[in-house]
Amino acid sequence: TARRTGLSRALGLAFQGKREQALEEIRKWENLPAGVYVRSTSIAGVYGALNDREQAFHWLDKAYQDRDGMLAYLNHQGSLRKYRSDPRFKALIQKLGLPQ
Repeated sequence: TARRTGLSRALGLAFQGKREQALEEIRKWENLPAGVYVRSTSIAGVYGALNDREQAFHWLDKAYQDRDGMLAYLNHQGSLRKYRSDPRFKALIQKLGLPQ
């Protein structure tokens, strides 16, 4: 879908080090009209790839509030692995009942 393509594009740009282009792309998906859904974990992953810790955790918190099912795979999301030692990551893993 167009959403998946846009988010994949943002992630790819982030991994290529094209920060401004990635931010421009991801901002399109942050404030969608009612009834349009994008997984907050996907947005968190892009911010993780951009090394924006605070935005990544903001979107992970939103994912938890939204009951985003992809949180079950949080331990396997590559762009967020670097935050595993962060107390917020550990607390979220614990709340989700995932293995540390």
